[in-house]
Amino acid sequence: TGTYSPVSLPAEIRSATNPVYSSLWGLLGWSVLGAASFMAPYVYLYYAGAGAFPPLAWTLLTLIVVLFAANALRAIRRKVSEARVEAVT
Repeated sequence: TGTYSPVSLPAEIRSATNPVYSSLWGLLGWSVLGAASFMAPYVYLYYAGAGAFPPLAWTLLTLIVVLFAANALRAIRRKVSEARVEAVT
């Protein structure tokens, strides 16, 4: 078992495990900001390709966005679980 250092954790994990940021509204605000930052490039692709993309491109782009989002959520959930276990031990 190692020592728990909140500085060594990514920002999204620090906010989820730090009692200072444990309010629901604080976490909701940071979650919305993170989601907007994640989606910004994809929203631009949808906007830029509005008249030029064939249906297959829209389908593939949507599939890529869904897969990347699922992978990001899985990774964040795993990191939060590991940080909580380290904080307890």
